[in-house]
Order: sequence, then C-alpha cells, then structure tokens
Amino acid sequence: MRPAIIGALLVTVLASSSPAQDWRTRGEDPCACTDSMPFIVGPRPPVTTPEQIAQMVRDSRSDACPVSRLAVEALRDTQHPTATVALVEALGNTACAIRASAAYSLIHHEHQAIAPSLTRLLADPDQRVRQAAAYALGRHPHRPAVPALVGLLSDRSKHVRQAAVEALGRSGDTSVREAISALLDDPEPHVRQAAREALSRLPRAGRR
Repeated sequence: MRPAIIGALLVTVLASSSPAQDWRTRGEDPCACTDSMPFIVGPRPPVTTPEQIAQMVRDSRSDACPVSRLAVEALRDTQHPTATVALVEALGNTACAIRASAAYSLIHHEHQAIAPSLTRLLADPDQRVRQAAAYALGRHPHRPAVPALVGLLSDRSKHVRQAAVEALGRSGDTSVREAISALLDDPEPHVRQAAREALSRLPRAGRR
C-alpha cells in the first residue's frame, strides 16, 4: 500500500479517535492494553511521506492505538531507507504489539542492523515478540542467533517453537540437526511438521 494511501487512512483514524489520557499518564503496562482502550490524539497535518509516518511510529507507545499499527504497516510496504531505520528502532518500542509488528515488517527490508536487533528480541518477555523475531530471522539468517533460536525450541509457546525451528531450518547450520530432531516428538503436530521440513532443508553433516 502506498504511503499516500496509508496517510489518508491514518488521518481518518486520527479524526475518529476519542481523546483520552495515554498509558504513560494512566500508569498502565503497554503490554496489557486492549483495542478498546482510547489513545490521546490532537490536530495533526496530513501524513503522506515516509518521514512523517516513521515519526508517528517513533511517537507511539501504546498497543491500543490503531494509528500505530497502520503506520508500521505503511513502513513495511515502503522501500525507503527512512522506513527501514524506523522499523529497526521500533523493535525497541515499549509497546509489545509494535515490537512484534516491526519484526514481521522487517522481513521485507534489508539492512545490516536488522538481524542483530531481531536476535535481541528472542529473549523478549512477550511471546508474540519472540515468535515474530524468530520468524523474521528465518528470512534474515544470522549465525549468532542460532544458540538463542535453539533455546526457543523448548519455549512454552507452540507458536514460538514452530517459528524457531523454521528459522533454524533456513540457517544452513548443520550443528542444529540434533536439536531440531528432538521436536519430531513435540506434542503439537504443526511443530512436528515444521521440524521435519527444517531437517529436509538442512544439508547432511559433512555435505554442503
């Protein structure tokens, strides 16, 4: 979706949002926000450029703001250096939904800071963020991330385990075959299937 179209959508959302205090003044955990919670807004000019949309993401600190999600989506589809840098910065946002959305969005971007930043999110306390980071690392293979991805094979979330095993299958690292094989007995069928597919992608030990 083009930035100009997203900009029009952002203006519409802003115009329809209800004024309220934001989570910082309410003292609430941004990870506990729901879609029904309001977000403070005020008069804003039309948002049409990658720079303006990137600034909106930087200013967002609440999972409850629909504008934040539209803005991240706009940056995902914008192949512009400003968009990529803003998404990498959003990986450190205090709102977990924004961190997760930014991780998924970076699948479509290229930058040397992406993989190291995603690797740090593998230890995020929110399972949605861990899942998104692992999934994105499957598209941005990063050898230093392999130990952390192996650790996620025992994550309590089946979605995180599946994302981690898929990423390891794309890593090209034959040393993880044994760890992946352990998931052939995972209680979740989707995880078992992902483990089989990951093993089929990896070369056999001693082969390239």
